[in-house]
Amino acid sequence: MEITSNDITLDLEHFTIKDSNGILQLNPPRSYSQKSRVYLKITNSCNAQCKYCFQGTHQCTHPVILNQYNLLLRKVLQNNHDIVIFGGEPFLAQNLQSLEFLFAIDPEKKFTFFSNGYFDYSVRAFLTQNTKQVETIIISIDGLECTHNRRRPLGRENGFARILSNLHFLREKKIPFAIQINVDSNNSDEIVRLVQYLSDHFSQEYPILLNKVLHTEDELPTETLLKLFVELKKTVHHANLFVNSVVANKISDLLTEREISYKRCNICNTKVYDFTNNLIYCCPQISTSIIGAFDSEKEIISEKALIPYVQHSSKYTVECQKCALRNFCEFGCLDDNTIYRDRCRDYTLDAIQIVLQNLDIFLDPLVFEDEIS
Repeated sequence: MEITSNDITLDLEHFTIKDSNGILQLNPPRSYSQKSRVYLKITNSCNAQCKYCFQGTHQCTHPVILNQYNLLLRKVLQNNHDIVIFGGEPFLAQNLQSLEFLFAIDPEKKFTFFSNGYFDYSVRAFLTQNTKQVETIIISIDGLECTHNRRRPLGRENGFARILSNLHFLREKKIPFAIQINVDSNNSDEIVRLVQYLSDHFSQEYPILLNKVLHTEDELPTETLLKLFVELKKTVHHANLFVNSVVANKISDLLTEREISYKRCNICNTKVYDFTNNLIYCCPQISTSIIGAFDSEKEIISEKALIPYVQHSSKYTVECQKCALRNFCEFGCLDDNTIYRDRCRDYTLDAIQIVLQNLDIFLDPLVFEDEIS
């Protein structure tokens, strides 16, 4: 199958790219051992009520005491480099005792956090004392003040103002952070102004990630997300601007001869330890993707339970196996009821053409050097 755009022809059957300078043979997608990642879900509690949260509405619950999992956590930290802490909201005051214990297990270990950014002064004090163990903190902002506060309410408080204050604190203390903007049809028209505002107020060394809200009636087509990203790169000129797109990342990796997996995601190399239920998932956003369980000392993983999830991510259906675009298609998330969707081929082809039309943007190594989420 050949795709031609702007005098560039990409052959997805023979994996070549041709332009006026000639033909380049590319490395085809294959199965390879991707970098493993471990998530620690330390709480269900959250101080926000985000409208589209995949975890639903959570009331504050009793905190999990990680001290009782000493032996298990030592093994997890010893055997895994990439550790992500999330919830609920990990930066609640009630979780600090557990975080202090976790940090003390290995004082050289660094952790990545997903946070709503609504943490208080007790958490600031904790972070100040433990700066060297923070890999990065990924904080969500969904719009300028009114839009953000509507989408991610913090009770009667001004959540947007709280986040900006905490971002200034993190910058002052030289604690790495990234800003994730969750985009759907309800806030997409404000994203350019938001990114310009953030770029003006914070150093360009801090990454900003566009992340599409999935599986809601307000979900954006990938084509719209990529066009928005192109507009941002052309108008705002923020150096560390990323987009979370399976299609764009895989085409970029293919054209720059980086390894590319035919699987949709890294589900077979991901483990999520849910300390509120003592269960292990293979996807941090889907609590039903259970592949095992654990207690204070050991874990038990069911390889049999993992098989259907890996097959799902590998596009094993007859329709997908026949499609030349299956290696680059974003469809096939576990939250989809079916892998094959009407017009999925057309959507994927449209997205690939946008990448080919804007190679100067999508082949920028700063755009796809690493995956933030």
